[in-house]
This record gives sequence, structure tokens and C-alpha cells, in this order.
Amino acid sequence: AKTPSKVKRLLKKSHVDQLTVDGKSGLEKFIKDHHLPITVQRCLWHIPRTAAHMFYLDGLTTIQGRELAKPLASFLFNEKMTVAARLEKYDKIIAECEKAEFNKTLNFLEHAKPNLFTYKQFADDDIHGRTNSVIERQMREINRRMENGSKWTINGAQNLLTLKLIQEMNPESYDHSWKLPKNKKTYYQVILC
Repeated sequence: AKTPSKVKRLLKKSHVDQLTVDGKSGLEKFIKDHHLPITVQRCLWHIPRTAAHMFYLDGLTTIQGRELAKPLASFLFNEKMTVAARLEKYDKIIAECEKAEFNKTLNFLEHAKPNLFTYKQFADDDIHGRTNSVIERQMREINRRMENGSKWTINGAQNLLTLKLIQEMNPESYDHSWKLPKNKKTYYQVILC
């Protein structure tokens, strides 16, 4: 959303350890300005895709932008490499952008750099939280269901999305929720941004 005010209200009153963002929501600045104890992780899936678009805005063709952004995907997700080695490769791309005066791409990459690997502080071998593709995948499914002429309500779609995310990210809670007595209510909260 362009102004995720509901998300901002939830972030102020909820306990959130980490928030994975694509960099367009303005939530990074909001967290910093309000001194919220939330670790921000830039979505690694979005970095090469947005960089390709930034190269386009810097005057390259779409194909050229994709080619120049392709190396990002090859090392950002490479868990066999150390974080230091990945940052070294990232810095080389930044230096190439600076040399070629690709200022929009340079600005984007520099702004994203501090939050590339913050997910590592929770567990060195944990790859959860490094992208928001779990949500993106579910949103594609919700869109597919809502755009086929079905009469889904927004509440119905949000409830389905919440269940799908709990199933994907916390299967124990998902399985437990189906074993609860029917008259007992359980509340889950999923923040989408």
C-alpha cells in the first residue's frame, strides 16, 4: 500500500522481531523515526528485480538491465558463501554503477545494503525472513481465486491468506488450530506489507 497506516499502527503496538520489506512501503523510515526495536530485512528476491528496473530508469534497455542485475541473484541467495564474501560482490556492483554513472541504481543498491543480511542475526542457518516471497506466492493464489468471477469478500480473502501463511510458516500452530473445540476462539495476527 502507498500509505500502510494500518501496518504502522500494528507495528507500534505489536511485538515484531523482524520485518521483511521490498523497500517501497516506507516502513524502514517509519521504524527508524519511531525508534521501534524491529530488525528490518530487505527482501532479497526483490533486489535484482528492482535493480533491473533501476538500470532501465538509468537509460538502459529492459534486456540490458536484466543482464546487469542477474549476478545479484546468483550470490545474494548463495548460503555457501559468507556474508562478507557476498557483500564484497555487492560492493563491486555498486562500484561499477558509480563508474558508469547509473545513479538511480547506485542509490537503490546503497540504500538496500545495510539490511541485506539482517535475517542472519536470528540464526546463522535460518533462511526464513530473507524474502517476502511466501506472502507474494499466497497473494498470487488469492488474486487467482478472486479474479475468476468468485464472490470472495475482502474479509474472506484475508482469513484465507492468514490461514495459508500460518500453515506455511508455523505448521504446528496450524495443526493445533484444527484440534481446538469448536466453541473456543483462537486469534492470530499476520501483518501484511
